Amino acid sequence: ACRQAQQNISNSSWPGRIRVICDDFRNFADHCTCRYDLIIANPPYFIDSLKSPTAKRNTARHSDSLPHSALLAGSVKLLTRDGILAIVLPPTEAQLLIDKARSYGMFVRRILNVCSLPSKPVRRMLIELSKAAVETTEHTLCIEKETREDYTEEYKNLTKEFYLKF
Repeated sequence: ACRQAQQNISNSSWPGRIRVICDDFRNFADHCTCRYDLIIANPPYFIDSLKSPTAKRNTARHSDSLPHSALLAGSVKLLTRDGILAIVLPPTEAQLLIDKARSYGMFVRRILNVCSLPSKPVRRMLIELSKAAVETTEHTLCIEKETREDYTEEYKNLTKEFYLKF
């Protein structure tokens, strides 16, 4: 993953501004002296769910290797005073993280609820946390209208630079 990220950065418009660090987040947070304005995390989702017989799959999908408490504690150490932690999680896990965030001095700034269709439940929540207590804004993004591949205008505008067919 680190090699792929480095290759993507090399091909981007910002190769001199992004650095890939291949390390365990907890170890990095414990030893890093830098502070960051933004941390983006797509952490392992599942907390107490059935595990796979494959160890790598469990590491990628289950929070055993990076519990929410470790993600929050490390982020508090690494973020600047005005820094933001942006996370993507399923709704149940997102609510657990939100509930835990206050005990780490983190507050919800924004929530984007993402659903595939208006008739479907929210599948992911994009959450921004910060050290400052501010009023929370919450929005919903539906990816498609009523049928598959009939994308909403909001989704098209958001992703138009990444797709050729819009």
